[in-house]
Amino acid sequence: MKIPDEEHFAVVYEHSVFIPGDERSRTHPGHGYPDSTETYTVYKPFASQAELERWISLSGRNQHYTVLKSKPLTVKQTVSFSFG
Repeated sequence: MKIPDEEHFAVVYEHSVFIPGDERSRTHPGHGYPDSTETYTVYKPFASQAELERWISLSGRNQHYTVLKSKPLTVKQTVSFSFG
């Protein structure tokens, strides 16, 4: 995912993925790989406010999310030396 270089709208939400364990963990408890769930933080940018509103009306109804208006900043770093 590429974060846009210009001001944009975005949503941030958590997405969970269930990973089933292997057969060995079911037949021999304590061995193998048990079931697990991994949770990811998702940053979803939108090209326009209309696109954001469309996502909210279609996808955002049943999940918790935070809406952002993001303005990326440019970082300038300077280095100086002093000899005494």
